[in-house]
Amino acid sequence: LAIAYSNGTINLVDIESKETIMSLDVKSDIKHICWTQNFVEIDDAERLILQEHTRYLAELPNLNTITSGGKKMDYKGTKFYSTSMLNFLIVTCDDGKIIIYIYGVLKCGTIDIRHHVGASAEDSLEILEVKLSSNFEHLYVFYIKNGHIEFLIFENDTLLKHRTSLWKLSVKYGMIMNTLNYIEDTIEHINEAWESVLLEMDNKLTKFAKNQKPGAVSADFLELLMFGYPSSSLESFLTQEMTIRELKKLSNSVEMSYSTIQKLVVKPLYSAIVHLFYHINNVYGMHQNSYYYKELLGECSNEPMIKTGSFLIKSHELQQTIDKSMRDYKIFFRWLYIAISRIIEDTVPDDAGTITQQE
Repeated sequence: LAIAYSNGTINLVDIESKETIMSLDVKSDIKHICWTQNFVEIDDAERLILQEHTRYLAELPNLNTITSGGKKMDYKGTKFYSTSMLNFLIVTCDDGKIIIYIYGVLKCGTIDIRHHVGASAEDSLEILEVKLSSNFEHLYVFYIKNGHIEFLIFENDTLLKHRTSLWKLSVKYGMIMNTLNYIEDTIEHINEAWESVLLEMDNKLTKFAKNQKPGAVSADFLELLMFGYPSSSLESFLTQEMTIRELKKLSNSVEMSYSTIQKLVVKPLYSAIVHLFYHINNVYGMHQNSYYYKELLGECSNEPMIKTGSFLIKSHELQQTIDKSMRDYKIFFRWLYIAISRIIEDTVPDDAGTITQQE
């Protein structure tokens, strides 16, 4: 269901799940919208493109199995388009422009009626109705100019001639958009898990740090490390507020959050970037087929592939950073556990292990 607002926004809503699939901004007041009704079917052989990527790409991992309370989303890309027919959303704007979207998501044409009828800025022009013929060859436009009802018929065989190419492009566009949505949700989950780590640390350390002079907390911990004796304020904090029990809870909570981040980066994020690269590379490959796609794609840059490759490298760097940070946190908590045990003159358990100078 396409819903248009006068401010230029169009929302595409799944009528079964009530989920907003896509939002568009045409940057102009919208007069009205309509879907085409056609009978031009896609050839069965061409539909194989729907399954082409499954030969090389595994399905994206389910985020709900990694994070609790995640949104139940379909990232397969099939929600954007029909498997049998090509469809267009015709958008009419108050400024006299008509914009055509494939399945309401991929912009493929704009017509400025004012330009075609020679209307000046002083002339009043209002578009009453726009219809695209069922074979896509004719666009009928009824409008009022200076109080008179007139109509135009645009004849163009581009949509019909390139219907399969347009359909394939829209399929690829839908897959790219879904993959980007998946990446965005994955990063959102990573941020939430990292915020949990920071929140846990803040709850324990911020209150203590606020009552200390700038740099005093670092100095107190360093003295405890070097000489084995805490300052009175740090001793009070470690024995009354932090305690061994609270330290274990904090350690487990931080480790769980880090583990979630690691799982999200290693599998979902990495897989999604590979999917994205594959689909973008497909579009670049389409462009090399000049007969079917040159007119539609024009000049095509390989810059998106380069940026996606950089993104993949960054995900590896992030993974290494997480590994190092997890190791450092574990060492810090283990050392603190031993330090508190010694301060309260408790026996250090054998499973606590030893902390080397390097650690």
